[in-house]
Amino acid sequence: MRGSRTDARQRRHVRVRKRIHGTAARPRLAVFRSNRYIYAQIIDDDAGRTLAAASSREAALADKTLTVETAAEVGKLVAARAADAGVNSVVFDRGGYQYHGRVKALAEAARKAGLTF
Repeated sequence: MRGSRTDARQRRHVRVRKRIHGTAARPRLAVFRSNRYIYAQIIDDDAGRTLAAASSREAALADKTLTVETAAEVGKLVAARAADAGVNSVVFDRGGYQYHGRVKALAEAARKAGLTF
């Protein structure tokens, strides 16, 4: 029996996470996308700490539907918060999602806002 699309994504994510690891010098930018919201976190895996986070559930973005534009705003927001935390270089973790659409929009907006990856 075949699994669901979610199961396949989780298997891909586990496979990718074997190679991607965030450190204090270069933390991991992790993306989670649901049907309704998109979340981004800057994570130091060595310390087990989230250094910065942003999502489309926040008050400033809560009234908007999840589109490529909303994902780009989340990318700008997480990049600004990362800069406040002293982070300017990250490792991108797409979470098993295809680098396309909302995930790509978030990543490119974060790059444009000053994050290097």
